[in-house]
Amino acid sequence: MSKNIRKIVVFVLFFLMIFSEAFAYQLTFVDQSFENCTTIASNYIDALQTIKQGNSYIIKNLENGTQLTVINSDKQEYLGTFLFLIKGIKKYILPFDYNYIYKEYKEAGFPSIPDITVLNTRTYDWYVNQGFTGKYSDSNCGPATTLMALKWVYPNTKITVEQEREEIHPDGSWWWTYDIYNYLKKNKVDVAYKHIEDVEDLQNIVDDGNIAILDINPIKISKGSDRIGDIYPTDTGHFIILMGYAKAGNNTYFEIFDPASYWQKSDNIPIRQGRYYISNELLNAINARWSYAIVVKGNES
Repeated sequence: MSKNIRKIVVFVLFFLMIFSEAFAYQLTFVDQSFENCTTIASNYIDALQTIKQGNSYIIKNLENGTQLTVINSDKQEYLGTFLFLIKGIKKYILPFDYNYIYKEYKEAGFPSIPDITVLNTRTYDWYVNQGFTGKYSDSNCGPATTLMALKWVYPNTKITVEQEREEIHPDGSWWWTYDIYNYLKKNKVDVAYKHIEDVEDLQNIVDDGNIAILDINPIKISKGSDRIGDIYPTDTGHFIILMGYAKAGNNTYFEIFDPASYWQKSDNIPIRQGRYYISNELLNAINARWSYAIVVKGNES
């Protein structure tokens, strides 16, 4: 999506943060299809007026614009969803309420809706489960995360993990960071290496509207039964996708697409699709392997 649209939304929220005593912007599991919803003509004045009535803001950077859902958490009210596009703003009333959003966060392991959350995702399915990628599925976290990056940028790609494997290390050996970088470059994906020194470096990747491929040691991540933490941390190298974060109080949680779900699901969703890692644990897991990220930039419209 266009950086200008993201900047407009960020400016609006920054303006309110300065001039409003009760400001926070948040994101949750919002219906991205806009099916079964009411469409209302809108403009920036309407958006500002609605935003001022809320104190919780749900943000998703999508391929076609930025989706902003406004909630008043104090009154437990859902006020509406705006889609910021190059050609203007559309307002939707989605068929759910505050309790639906709160329930989704509660089941994920949060005691309440986080204060700040940003997510860079798509309206289509771009998650890749390495557990069903052929003979070398156990060592296909590299090709699987690479394919996720390709699908995030190019929704109509026909490439498969098996094809990637045939091209690089067909003997089933591990992909390395330079294999991923070079393969994405070859397929015309805008990528760059970024040295990771602190949590702000990871947060800035997301704030810029990008995702990143990380090489981590999962043993540094706490075990969790819900969607916070890992389900069974192992002491090895492993590639994952960074695609969002949530801030709750003094804690920051990074949202991850981990390809190693295999057959396990939670609420019919692959168990490692959309897990949250505590910021300092993810940073330790990065430093235990490779203190860089392969930043994947979306196509700008």
